[in-house]
Amino acid sequence: MIPLANESHGVFNLFSKMFFILKSIKNGGLVAIDELEFGIHPQAVSRILHLFMENINQKGQILFTTHMAPVLMDLNKYQVYLVEKNKYNESEIFRLDQVEGVRPEDNLFKKYMAGAYGGFPDIDF
Repeated sequence: MIPLANESHGVFNLFSKMFFILKSIKNGGLVAIDELEFGIHPQAVSRILHLFMENINQKGQILFTTHMAPVLMDLNKYQVYLVEKNKYNESEIFRLDQVEGVRPEDNLFKKYMAGAYGGFPDIDF
């Protein structure tokens, strides 16, 4: 067994987040996490989301930001909000189900990566 002091930054991040996540699932309430994926293995992020989905009858909710687009494979169009800059450089937020033509069976990750929904960064170095 590895002493906690020798664990990675990711393990510390996961432990600190899991306290609030499990408390929210058990007791209800909202847990808000900026950049959920920071320092955490992608499979752990997916498992965290599935914990909330598996406990759908509980009162807990998770609100998170992420730059990890594959998380879209774990969500449906009613659970995804995108942020996009308008021509005045102001941030606008919209829920994915508000985008015309998005169907429940769509592969959200694949279509997002193709730029179909907007909210995709315009990176030009």
